[in-house]
Amino acid sequence: MTAKTIRAGIIGCGRMAGIRQAPGESAVYSHAAAFDHHPRFALVAVADTDAERSSAFAERWGLSGAFVDPAELLRVAKPDVVSVCSPTEAHFEQILLISEHDDAPRVVFAEKPICEHPSQLDRLRSVASARGVEILVNHTRRFDPGHQRLAAAIQGDELGGLMRGHCTYYGGWMHNGSHLVDTLRMLLGDPLDVVDVRPGAPGKPGDPCWEVIFSSGSSRITAVSIDERRYQLFEIDLLFERGRALARDFGAQIIVEDVRVNEFDERVLVPRSDSPWRGLDSPLLHALEWIRAAIDDGESLLSTGASLDGATATMALLWQVTEHASDL
Repeated sequence: MTAKTIRAGIIGCGRMAGIRQAPGESAVYSHAAAFDHHPRFALVAVADTDAERSSAFAERWGLSGAFVDPAELLRVAKPDVVSVCSPTEAHFEQILLISEHDDAPRVVFAEKPICEHPSQLDRLRSVASARGVEILVNHTRRFDPGHQRLAAAIQGDELGGLMRGHCTYYGGWMHNGSHLVDTLRMLLGDPLDVVDVRPGAPGKPGDPCWEVIFSSGSSRITAVSIDERRYQLFEIDLLFERGRALARDFGAQIIVEDVRVNEFDERVLVPRSDSPWRGLDSPLLHALEWIRAAIDDGESLLSTGASLDGATATMALLWQVTEHASDL
């Protein structure tokens, strides 16, 4: 028996949606490309407040469904999953509309950050629960096998206890700092606490960068920012008692080093024989596999760490930093 095609829609037709990609490309770094590559999904409709952009996106991806109103997309196309790729300030109203609609999908796959205010997140949690809609947030590294492997190594005590960490990000605290905070939560598995907040590099309009010191147990992790007008840099460098983990090139390279005693009887760090591990290996495709299991088999998305429950813990830390920053 042939499995039912999972119908997908996209709201917001920008870069993450897939306006810079096209069908048949081997790389998968947009929602449209992920739907195009996965054999069980079919992208059937898109919506954008800009009618010309919506039509251009639909033409690019060979779609007949191009809408301005998300409610009309839901009524006509009746998708099983909807990706929300619109600007952050539109997320709350759009996800709320989708969840409350008579033709609500089974899953909403939202870009991060999920919303702008704690009260909005509380409302989304309440409505999604009442309506039986699962919401998954695109905290990309949670879906990536390389980062999952690193998290298992760290939490399996292969490297010993954390001593300290140093991270670099760019492009705004909420925009890209959200990736940093969520990845640290994923890798360490332990709660993070905010110790100190200082002004950082310029970020995005309305979204500055902050320099933050976190504590994880008795250890400190420093997050510093860089002005992306010079260059973009996203790295996580964690020093443990028996080794080191370094996620470079935005997480595309994961280097794991163990302590070894060399010929001079010195304790040095040596990369593992299979290091670097490949990171960011089409994580959107892996996310779709979780969504497929939720739709086909009723599996919960809680274990991804990127459900609303997981997003709530990440957002709480992000908002805690902005609260500290408001006192500066």
